[in-house]
Amino acid sequence: ALLDKSQDAIIVIDLNNRVSYWNKSAERLYGWGPKDANGKKVEELIFRDASQFDRVKKEVIEKSEWQGELCQVTRGDEAVVVESHWTLIQDDIGKPKSILLVNTDVSERKKIEAQFLRTQRMESIGTLAGGVAHDLNNVLAPILMTVEIMKQKQPQAEIYIYQHAAHGFHCDERGSYDQPSSRIAWERTLGFLKRGFDEAAEEMVEEISAPAPA
Repeated sequence: ALLDKSQDAIIVIDLNNRVSYWNKSAERLYGWGPKDANGKKVEELIFRDASQFDRVKKEVIEKSEWQGELCQVTRGDEAVVVESHWTLIQDDIGKPKSILLVNTDVSERKKIEAQFLRTQRMESIGTLAGGVAHDLNNVLAPILMTVEIMKQKQPQAEIYIYQHAAHGFHCDERGSYDQPSSRIAWERTLGFLKRGFDEAAEEMVEEISAPAPA
């Protein structure tokens, strides 16, 4: 009765894996009552992966105890994460006779931790994206400035160019944004810049070097 007051699920199994004790907290956690669980193989009640149970049991037999996290299932086939402590119980002559399992439900804590890590990752991605956008803007600024000068010097020229936007690019008035047209426009922009960059650069140098008016 005292063990029924524990908040931890307490289970005792024999060496054939059959349940011999199942407290109230185990019933609340897994959905199986003591009458349902007693005499049943524990791996069939709360383990989706029997090999996980076999691995832990083997270590308990060899080292007398085991502690760690396990993913288990309820009667309704819902996953639960528990911190589990297994202890080998021996008889008066030191011969193993049963195993005590004490399981603490940490499912909610794991969900909160996962949400926190997800939030951190999103913040990191946002910071990285902001840095990339800033660096990209620094690279594009002189190119766009050159284009504006070239448009002033050659107002009749046909120019395909993405205008600088707060978070990237948008197509000019000639069409809506789509991948094929955007690639063509960008290639034409680069070609135009390649042909006219030297001329525009020379003109900028002349303008900058010209003496100020008296």
